Amino acid sequence: MRAGRSHALWLVASCACAPAAPGSESTDSGAGTDAGADSDGGDDGCTQEGWSPEVADDEGDTGYSPSIAVGRDGIAHVCAREAISAELDRIRYATNAGGAWSTETILEGRGASSCAVALALDDSVHLLVGGREVQHGTRSGGAFTWETVDAREGVVRRAVVDQSSGVHAVYEAAMGLRFPTTGLGYATNASGGWVATIVEEPPDAAGSAGRGASLAVEDSGVVHLSYELDDGYGSQTLRHAWNPGGSWSIEAVADGDADSGNYTSIAVDASGGVHVSYYGESSRSLLYALRTEGVFTVEIADEEGGQYTSIALDAEGGVHVVYVSESLSVRHAARGEEAWTIETVDGQGDAGRGTSLAIHRDGTMWAAYREAIAGALRVARGCTLER
Repeated sequence: MRAGRSHALWLVASCACAPAAPGSESTDSGAGTDAGADSDGGDDGCTQEGWSPEVADDEGDTGYSPSIAVGRDGIAHVCAREAISAELDRIRYATNAGGAWSTETILEGRGASSCAVALALDDSVHLLVGGREVQHGTRSGGAFTWETVDAREGVVRRAVVDQSSGVHAVYEAAMGLRFPTTGLGYATNASGGWVATIVEEPPDAAGSAGRGASLAVEDSGVVHLSYELDDGYGSQTLRHAWNPGGSWSIEAVADGDADSGNYTSIAVDASGGVHVSYYGESSRSLLYALRTEGVFTVEIADEEGGQYTSIALDAEGGVHVVYVSESLSVRHAARGEEAWTIETVDGQGDAGRGTSLAIHRDGTMWAAYREAIAGALRVARGCTLER
């Protein structure tokens, strides 16, 4: 095991009820069952010590809300937003398919303000882009081909391709004339054409549902969402929605007065256990919730911050979270049987603004994040810790 700080597991809540969600800059890409967080087979062949950060894209003011996926071939794919002006954004795409990072602009304009990347089992790339509408793009012959997923204005947070090649996306959908009144939007083409649904509407015209949403899909096809419900009057709740049998059920992960649950991320293990990471607003800590037998149990993973969380499971079911500490460094937390092991991924400058985590089946972890001082997209590689 590499050197790191261990934190004893501290149980702070036990609940079979409701959650709170992430903030404006975190596009989560870590929830465990897509190709980006590949946990299918293979021994842990990663032997690297520590983390190796590098710049993947430094054109303009880029790296906002990154999303990363890693194929079975070990090639990484990242999308992120580049801010051009108050009225203009670009969606940037980066890959290390040729060894070194190559980058390109794939969409530009007010119709392109958020993105998520996911890979199918054949390593084909799927991009979900939010803006004036939600779009789905696939690469064919070198160029991306685009189709409309939802005509509503939306902020895309997470995308997954299931084992049958169905694409799933979760996003904040505009419910009024403009943001911030949003509903929890979910769309899939698993049955053929795209079907978009508002899973939960905002409780009030001043409120929102779905802020910072995250998504995971079981092998059986059951979809799990974590997100924040805000009543618009100071009360937030971290919520979990899932659709066994096709109908949505909703419960709270954690009540919103003390630790509302910002910056959430979700993963599901092979036994159906639901894993949720989020930021405790009042405790300023990284919190982790595990749902087994219908009950959520919450514990503190790191008392020194936990914003912009992204969670993923390794091939053995081990829990890993990448997040931003109070000192604005990017950290990695691995859950052991009795303690969390914490290590720094990148402590350079204002390293952490938005994170996304993917784990290859050989044990290599890939973390994408924005370095705010340089305005760059950075990617760091490390190995899963022994637990």
